Amino acid sequence: MQNDTVEKHRMPNIGGAWLQLCGQTDLDCAAGFVGSAQLRCSPTGSYTYKGECTRIRCGQPKEEVGHARLHEFGQIRRWTSDMEISYECVRGYIGRIRGICGKDGVWRLKGECTEVVCPNPPLVPRAKPLLEPHELENRTWQAGTSLRYQCEEPFTGTITATCEDDGSFQLQGRCVRRCTTPPALPNSIAVYNNTLAQTGFFEGLRVTYQCSPGYGGTLVATCREDGKYSVEGGCKLRCTDLQRFLQREFGASWKDELHMNSSENLDLAGTGQADLVPLRCGVGLEGQPLAACHEGKWRLLGATTWRFLTGESTLLNVEVPLLD
Repeated sequence: MQNDTVEKHRMPNIGGAWLQLCGQTDLDCAAGFVGSAQLRCSPTGSYTYKGECTRIRCGQPKEEVGHARLHEFGQIRRWTSDMEISYECVRGYIGRIRGICGKDGVWRLKGECTEVVCPNPPLVPRAKPLLEPHELENRTWQAGTSLRYQCEEPFTGTITATCEDDGSFQLQGRCVRRCTTPPALPNSIAVYNNTLAQTGFFEGLRVTYQCSPGYGGTLVATCREDGKYSVEGGCKLRCTDLQRFLQREFGASWKDELHMNSSENLDLAGTGQADLVPLRCGVGLEGQPLAACHEGKWRLLGATTWRFLTGESTLLNVEVPLLD
């Protein structure tokens, strides 16, 4: 057996020579190993080993180096030669750092973390930065820093530009034009809640309308960039105006006898028009009348009792037959 066949070991001053019978020699540990070992040749010509070489250990690595933190620090308790560890760059820096346990037991670092710097902030339509021009020119924008913009009249809103970790600015928010209250459109009523009315109507907002009883269709008003509304669709007549019908049926004082509640209207045909309108009796009247749009005409449905208050109370029952 030749001496140079011993893996990771070598005999000092002897290269490829046979060890004499009953001879022995000290072995040097290979690079990255430490210890004491001997090789002996027995009288029968076989080799025996004594001692051992173990891997060199490095001390505990630093938790932070060069704007980087050790990845998964603390999970490994024993570092030996040739082992590698990785560091993650902290926010505002980009790159990679590796730590290598050397064969001499010393940590060596490779790589670096360089600071992320964004270029000049972007120009934003309808807004201007809340910094003077000379302040913008002499400013270094590191990752995580932000710049606010003020919307120019007649636009409103909030815009912020933030320097991200990839070295680019990210915009949040926008400047939009405010519109007035949605316009009153013929034969319809705008549908929106009080919260929307308080926050305001802004560019791009679409407001839907509900067609008045007797009218059907789809109607939408959109707040434009110029602060005005564009209107799409319309409410077309399917039955005559319900209020005119009730006035013709019950006279000019019909509002004293009946009340309409648009929130209870029903669109049974799915045309966008109220096909069935519940009516509420006024003071002195009892019943559950309904107004229905049928074949282009309004008709009353249900049973109604009219109570006429005179010197002596007189009841007059008027039965209105249901439609077929």
